[in-house]
Amino acid sequence: MIFFVKDHFKIPNEYKDNIIDIDITEDINDLLFITDILISDYSSVVFEAALLDIPMLFYAFDLENYISERSFYYEYKTFVPGKIIYSQEGIVNSIKNNDFENYKINSFKSKFFLIILMVNQLKELLI
Repeated sequence: MIFFVKDHFKIPNEYKDNIIDIDITEDINDLLFITDILISDYSSVVFEAALLDIPMLFYAFDLENYISERSFYYEYKTFVPGKIIYSQEGIVNSIKNNDFENYKINSFKSKFFLIILMVNQLKELLI
C-alpha cells in the first residue's frame, strides 16, 4: 500500500517506500485517479473524491478545537461523505475492516451534484 501525504510530517526512513510526500506542484485531481482510499481532515478534495466514488475517512482528531476557531458552511458531522475518525488507531481499524461508511457518498453526490447525476441518467436512457 502506498500513501501520499502533503506537508504534514517528516517521513521516517523505514517508510519511504510506502509513503510519498507530494509537493504543491502535484495536481490532486491526477492523484485521485490512482487513489484507493482518501484520508482527509477538512479539505474540499472530498467533492472530487465523491464524484470518483473513492472511499473516504475523515481524520478529525481536533474537530472540537477546529470548530471553536473556524466555521463550516455545513455541519461537519452530517456533511462528510465518509466515516469520521478521531484517532490513528481508528484509521487502522477502519482500513482493516473496510469500514468507510461509503453509503454517505451517494447522498453527498445527490446533494451537491444533482444536475450531473441527472445528465448521466439521461445519457443512459438515450444510449
